[in-house]
Amino acid sequence: MSIIIIGVGNPIMGDDAIGILTVEELRRVSNRTDVTFATAQFSGIPLAEMLIGHERAVIIDSIIRADASYGELYRIKCTKGSNHHPESMHTIGIVDAMGVLERHGAKMPDAISIYAINIGHEQVVNDKISDEIARNAARYAHEIANYEGLVEAKKAY
Repeated sequence: MSIIIIGVGNPIMGDDAIGILTVEELRRVSNRTDVTFATAQFSGIPLAEMLIGHERAVIIDSIIRADASYGELYRIKCTKGSNHHPESMHTIGIVDAMGVLERHGAKMPDAISIYAINIGHEQVVNDKISDEIARNAARYAHEIANYEGLVEAKKAY
């Protein structure tokens, strides 16, 4: 099985880079040989193009939720289908972008997991992730690895 794990974020926007940092931690944690690790600073069709040819995808990004705890990890259900308005390409999300590519013959993953880490507020230009969010990157990586089965049991000899 081919799996791609993408950390999304902007390394010069403070906590917004947590998706990238978490993917780097996952790279250290996972011992699977069928996993490709990548990072992205974009969304929509360019992000969806990275998924082409993989059977599964895991996307990790930040989210801003004032009604939730700072640093909380969410698993967001991603299902195929769309409620996008086709006359506007400015708000195309990952599901809509995958649909566009599939209609043009691209093989998209059958399963996608999206994880989001609450960064609490809009970020400003700053190349440093807050200590609290950075400290939790390893925890986020372990939780995602366990949930997604990204660590294979070691064989006894």
